[in-house]
Amino acid sequence: TAALALERRLARADAAPVSEVVFVGSAGLYAGSRNADAFAFSERFFDHDIGALEGKAHIPDLLRSESEPGGGPVARRIAVAAAFLSGGCNSTNSITLTEVKLSEPLADRIAFENLETFGLACVCEDHGLPFAAFFALTNRVGPRGSEEWRANFRAMGQSLQQRLLAALATNDEQGT
Repeated sequence: TAALALERRLARADAAPVSEVVFVGSAGLYAGSRNADAFAFSERFFDHDIGALEGKAHIPDLLRSESEPGGGPVARRIAVAAAFLSGGCNSTNSITLTEVKLSEPLADRIAFENLETFGLACVCEDHGLPFAAFFALTNRVGPRGSEEWRANFRAMGQSLQQRLLAALATNDEQGT
């Protein structure tokens, strides 16, 4: 998985030092989320099982379910320059095939679903590294999510890359 690859990279003695980690990828948007833009930014990451969110399962208290390593200066400059909307991202161990309606307190904190980011955030937090994620919101989480993702991920991924590169160029021109 992505978290294991990052952990191995950080553990290598011959690897160049890392000062910040930025994830770029896609995410699904939960129903009822207040974030409806096509692109998003997150510095808050969760590992909430869908069964537990729906009251069908219980997660033992000893398991870590939140990580907030905080984004670094590069990610924050990009987020501001590109005017990305922000929200929390939930990671699950599988693709959610049911519509999930988050309760009011959770909907205020969690807007998106992506499989990799929680593990990456935990590795970064454990190593004292800033971590943030930029997403193309390719689909709604639910029964048609995979179908919507397949239809949208290439074009939206390219748009996300263009938006990020433009934000980086703006920061370079301004000397930030």
